[in-house]
Amino acid sequence: MNNNLKQIFGASIGVIPTDNIKPGQVYGWFPCTGDSMTIDAPECIPDGCMALGRLLDIENIYELSDYMHQPVIIQGKTMAGMPFSVLKTITFINAFNWGSVRLTSYNKRHRDFWVPFDCITEVFLVEQKRIRKGKTWITTPVKSPEQYRNVI
Repeated sequence: MNNNLKQIFGASIGVIPTDNIKPGQVYGWFPCTGDSMTIDAPECIPDGCMALGRLLDIENIYELSDYMHQPVIIQGKTMAGMPFSVLKTITFINAFNWGSVRLTSYNKRHRDFWVPFDCITEVFLVEQKRIRKGKTWITTPVKSPEQYRNVI
């Protein structure tokens, strides 16, 4: 995996004070757009919020199994070299043939899709979300909704 974050993200645009983070780990706040992770559950990650992701040290496709059914931010480059960043859950790992992962949204109106492992450059485990309430931001821990845990 490519861990040169400065090259990927560029210069930092600011710092958000954050509690309950693991010392010595790399974190980033990511803006969320769209309703793919929005459902009628308090665990949803709605449009307009910020998601705090902890960079995972993933060296091979098998290590992703530790993070299945949990919200993750996956960054990478398409086969054509275009960068992408998505917030989804990993629901299936195909380590044979193509070596790819199936990414799933909480919102069932959005279709699953497959990403070749070779196209993934960074994986961040989403640990917190910030939702705007009026002029303030409310930060809460993130976990998968009960109905999305341990299912294929």
